[in-house]
Amino acid sequence: MDQASLGLPREYLVNGLQEKEVKIYLDFMVDTAVLLGAERSFAEVDMLDSLKFEIELSKITTPKELRRNATKLYNPTIVGALKNLPGLPTSWTSYIESLVSIANMRIKPNERIILTDINYLEKLSKVMQQSNPRAISNYLGWRAAKPTLLALNSAARLVQHKFDKAFTGTSSQIQDWKRCVKAVGFGSYSSSGLVHAAGSMYVR
Repeated sequence: MDQASLGLPREYLVNGLQEKEVKIYLDFMVDTAVLLGAERSFAEVDMLDSLKFEIELSKITTPKELRRNATKLYNPTIVGALKNLPGLPTSWTSYIESLVSIANMRIKPNERIILTDINYLEKLSKVMQQSNPRAISNYLGWRAAKPTLLALNSAARLVQHKFDKAFTGTSSQIQDWKRCVKAVGFGSYSSSGLVHAAGSMYVR
């Protein structure tokens, strides 16, 4: 069990809403919500609240430079030893079982797990208690939507490109055919499920 991933690097988020990159990120969140059907006036309010929640998450995460010691990240325990803290699952056994339900696995209280940060869950409990459930729900929706934009229609890809251009200076979009060819493994060392099939075709 590790600390939460973030939609923007921690180094930007911890600086708060005054950070230029965070403002660009908020525009990206709002544009995505509007793309998916929200009215802009509502999206601006809701996504701002969700961003504030993510900023609080960033504050309790450990910086990457302090996560280089593998020994400190290796904290074995068992599921039954996890505390039932406010704002977190009332039963960690049931919660983890729900995550692996597709594999029909049974999780027992003596199931061994590794915690990367023994204090993270306590810090997360405090953040969850002080956060608006609507902001948390919208944040989960945002994090589910964000990685799918390039796989949707041209309007979604334009939203992604607008963010990329403002954030990294990317001037042009990758042509659809190049993006698709790369996605299936041609000319790519990605983890695509078809990378080996594509490689064998190239060899032949």
